[in-house]
Amino acid sequence: MLLFALFELAERQWHTYLPLSEKIRQQLDVLVLNIWSKTSLTSTEALIGVIARLGLSEAYTKLRLTDPGQLSPEVSTEIASAIVEFGDTVDDPYSGLK
Repeated sequence: MLLFALFELAERQWHTYLPLSEKIRQQLDVLVLNIWSKTSLTSTEALIGVIARLGLSEAYTKLRLTDPGQLSPEVSTEIASAIVEFGDTVDDPYSGLK
């Protein structure tokens, strides 16, 4: 539930067009990975959405390095799609608007 609430807050924050402070981003990097359910596609989609909207580069790096053997095929596919979509721009949530 907390991850889904964070997704809603991240969506609102993204629409302010103001990036979060580095300190808050660092704290969220740790939090989102601690509450992510690696076996849930819905949780993974919410995690990816939060990472994308808030530019959580450390969480993204750790997500990319997650052992695929710990994940379901659907979750692995979702992460692979996010990696292709984000490339190296995940730290700037507004890169697609420039």
